[in-house]
Amino acid sequence: MRRLHHPNIIRLYETMKTNNLYCLVTEVAEGGELLSHVRNDFKERKLTEAVARPFIRQLVSALHHLHGVGVVHR
Repeated sequence: MRRLHHPNIIRLYETMKTNNLYCLVTEVAEGGELLSHVRNDFKERKLTEAVARPFIRQLVSALHHLHGVGVVHR
């Protein structure tokens, strides 16, 4: 994960482990989570294609990068 460098993928800086706890130190996502944004801002209406298109392009770009470096996602 530390090797991933892409504008649409949160950077992982450090991992820590205790007996039963794993901590990941990541880049701050100042805009928040995409799912929260969609749920809160589009509660009463559907996303139009024009609004959804930039989100989908960013997701596809990130997935393409992951596949290119051999990372499996789910």
